[in-house]
Amino acid sequence: MSTEEGRTLAARDAGFARALLPMLLADLKLMEDFRYQPEPPFSFPITVFHGAGDDRVTEEGSQAWRALTTGAFHKHVTPDGHFFLRTDPSRDWLLRGIAAALPPPPPSFNWRAS
Repeated sequence: MSTEEGRTLAARDAGFARALLPMLLADLKLMEDFRYQPEPPFSFPITVFHGAGDDRVTEEGSQAWRALTTGAFHKHVTPDGHFFLRTDPSRDWLLRGIAAALPPPPPSFNWRAS
């Protein structure tokens, strides 16, 4: 969602704006206070999904996740931009990619448990 889209949504729905504001402020606070502290890489696999048309996260930025694991690293790229989840084909592509990246459930897993 672009800034303009956010303004349009907020203008149409004040409740939406009130609900969204605390989350946005919390995100801004996290970004302001965060300082990266180098640590040894993880050993688990990392899978990255990147939009080639993204104007916020570069190809190099998405590839940088590789340095954070000694395990497997997989990167999947869609031609869409930063908000690629907003299109049905990309959403389906992402869900298939996540399903492929996750290990299968154990044989004892009960899909129908409530």
